[in-house]
Amino acid sequence: MQKKDEVTMSHIIKTSEMVHQQMEAIQAEIDQTIFVTSAGNDAVKLSLNGKHALIDVQFSDDALRLPAGALSILIIEAHNGACEQIAKATRQKIISLADHLSES
Repeated sequence: MQKKDEVTMSHIIKTSEMVHQQMEAIQAEIDQTIFVTSAGNDAVKLSLNGKHALIDVQFSDDALRLPAGALSILIIEAHNGACEQIAKATRQKIISLADHLSES
């Protein structure tokens, strides 16, 4: 029985190491991805990387004529949209990894 337990534990450790490496690869891929979103019929466009760092901001001519409060709301909407894209992409990659593991 002890030999079987050692084999099982060895398999668990190897699988755990593999999952850890794949999770790191997923995170690195997400971190390098640029997520672009807009708000207000493209009045505001934001680009964030997977680390949620702001990469670019673009305003249409119409956006620049908006009151500061309205422009602020559009920036927040666009930022939240990009954050949702990052979360969705991360979830999809993790689900794909989990599916792959369940097939193994």
